[in-house]
Parts: sequence; structure tokens; C-alpha cells
Amino acid sequence: TERQGYGSHGLIQATVVGGDGGLVALSEPFYLFNGDDQTPVYNMNLDSLVTTDSGGDLWMHPRKQAQMLQANPWLGQPVPGRIMARATGWRDDSGRTYQATHIVIIGDASRTSFVYDQASGMLLYLSRLTREPPAIRDPNRPLPDSVSYSTFLRFRGARQLTLPWLGQPIPESLRAARRISFQGQFAVQGQGIVPTPLAVQLALQLNRGGSDWRYWRGRSQTQGTMGAEFDSVDGPGSLPPLAIPPAVLAGLSVGQVIDRDPLTGVTVSVANADGQYVTLQAAGARKTFLYVFDRARGLLLRKVTRDASGGAGLVNMTDIRLAAIQ
Repeated sequence: TERQGYGSHGLIQATVVGGDGGLVALSEPFYLFNGDDQTPVYNMNLDSLVTTDSGGDLWMHPRKQAQMLQANPWLGQPVPGRIMARATGWRDDSGRTYQATHIVIIGDASRTSFVYDQASGMLLYLSRLTREPPAIRDPNRPLPDSVSYSTFLRFRGARQLTLPWLGQPIPESLRAARRISFQGQFAVQGQGIVPTPLAVQLALQLNRGGSDWRYWRGRSQTQGTMGAEFDSVDGPGSLPPLAIPPAVLAGLSVGQVIDRDPLTGVTVSVANADGQYVTLQAAGARKTFLYVFDRARGLLLRKVTRDASGGAGLVNMTDIRLAAIQ
């Protein structure tokens, strides 16, 4: 709001977990920087389903860039209601140069700029500025107030994951599933605190799916709260997916590092394995996730989240287990 600033600074990742038929399932975790601490801490997922031509804001196919350049020439100054595009050179923060497409979209109270690499289609830079009246006006303000939003994205890097289950078909135990539900509990732990567990429920309803990907509509509910809805994607590019082929699980060994992300610092490894279960661990700054898989069917049976991001020596623990799969 005017004269009152609120903001967040972090990292958005987009991982292609699967896709076919012109659609791409993107897992998009958002990591938040805490003040001056530049250690990325996982905050939430913003999963989405996009097309091969336009990956949301995050890429634009070179063919579509060429179409934009031809259909929307950059003539004069940008004015409301117009889309303008031009070819340009772009230099990133590290000094690397790109041949790029610069697209500007002007609204009555907004301006959005996109810069895409013409070779790879990757978004190099985004600036989105909007101003609009607030939902609730403050009668004590002597001047008309407004709400301004600004978003800036800069390309940091891209890499190819090498996962043991990458390219493998969806296990039979999950292929026909239309609804998956988990149940468990949430509790706060800390010195001098007597944990008071609260019931947790999580349900995933199939929204759409392809040969190697699933797009779920999810709802989570913690006892005493309103609950929340979210979108979730799943496929062989997930880290980890809802099910891993039993043959792949059989080839994993305790201590094996599956992936280590150079930007977020998150390391995924094999934490435990016995005759019945294989446990994967995703360990990042102040948050750790454990995923327990059934060796025989490959299904995710349990997920344990340890969240110490709130500070003050408090740890939020969430432990959910597979309740039903239909």
C-alpha cells in the first residue's frame, strides 16, 4: 500500500515433471529469503499446467516469439491497450549476453515487460507493475489511496535432473488412482512445550492426466483451521513422485545422494531401507521432509515434515500416512 511497504525476496523454480499432447506439468516450489539471510527456505508450491508454447511467464517458444515480433511491432511509445515486441540484446548480472525478444504489455494501470532468450525460450527478465484501488479504503487517509504491486524476476540458471526414476512409467499401483487421501497429525515441539497434536487430513483429487503425468486438485485441513486448496502435479520428474517403480526402489542404497540443488542447497538422499520400506530425505535450510515408500507397490505411504523456520527454538512437526487410494 502507499507509504507502507510489504515484500518478499526469494527463488522460484520450475521443474518439468512430465508432459504430452502440448501440455507440460510444472512443479514450482517457492523459496523465501529471510531478511538479510540469503539462505533459501522452502515456503510453498505453485504447481501449474502450461503449454509447450508458453510456460506461464517462464518461457516462450522461439517460434511463438517470432510470431509476437511479426504481429506486434514496436512502434513509438507504449500506450495502454497495446502489446509491443522487438528483438534486442540482453546482458545478465553475470555479464553473459543473449539475443532476446522484449515484449511490453500496457494496461490502464499496469505495465508488464518480458525478456525471453531467442535460442532457448527461457525467461531472462520480468517486470510487472500494477496500481489499483484497495479492497477496503482507509477513511482516515486525507488523500485517495491505492495499492501498488511490483514483481521482478531474473533468470538464475537451468539444469537437467538425473533421477533414478526419470523416464520410468507410472507404477501400476498409482496409474488408475482418481483420489488419494492421507491422515495424520500436526504438533509444535520446543523446550517447555507440551505437544498438543492436531488432526491433519490431506486429499488429492485427479483433475487431469497424461501418459506420464498427473494434475491433482488438493485440499489440506488441520484441526481448528479453515483448510486450504492447492494444485499439485506429479510425474517422473518429481523429486520425489507419489510412487516410484518397485524395481527402482530395489536399486537404491542407504546414503545414496539422488540430487543436490546448487541454488537452494536442498539435498535428496536415501535415509533408510529395509525389507518393506525405502525412506527418502529432502533436507534444506530449516526444513526436512521424509518420504516413506512401500517396496512392493512403490507407493508413498508416509510423509514427515520438520519445520524449524519459525525460530525461537520451535519446531512444527507434521506426520501424515496414506489412508486410502481409489
